[in-house]
Amino acid sequence: MKSLVLTQTNEWSSMMRRHERECHDLRRFQIKEEFECLGKLLQDAQKQQKNMLKLRLKAENKDLKQAQTKKNMDDTRAIQQDKNIKKKVERDRRMKEMNEKNLKVFCEERKRLAMKAQKREEQLIKRHEEQNGEFEKDAEPFFSKTFTRKSS
Repeated sequence: MKSLVLTQTNEWSSMMRRHERECHDLRRFQIKEEFECLGKLLQDAQKQQKNMLKLRLKAENKDLKQAQTKKNMDDTRAIQQDKNIKKKVERDRRMKEMNEKNLKVFCEERKRLAMKAQKREEQLIKRHEEQNGEFEKDAEPFFSKTFTRKSS
């Protein structure tokens, strides 16, 4: 009788350990799958952020060019409608001066916008790298081969 109880106790203990190990393996697999899914979602979100930034920068560039074109046209119109300028040579000289001044200002504005855009892109890339590093650090225990289950 004693051996029968001992045998059943051993079988029960073995079955419980196997069940615990299987539950642990299933949970580990589930967590690994969740991390893979989260990784894909993170990549998609970062890609979308990059695209949104590119669209915003493109729109800002377009707005700047439109504003510059409008200013240039307004300045040209103002010179052409100026009643104080009697001679064509004087009008041409003023147009040339105005165009040179506007060109210099417009180039500076575009350069400033390009630097601002580059800074934004670098900040976004840095933030994405930090997010990826943190994600990889959090996911590493579930993807490394040295991961061991906690024993009871």
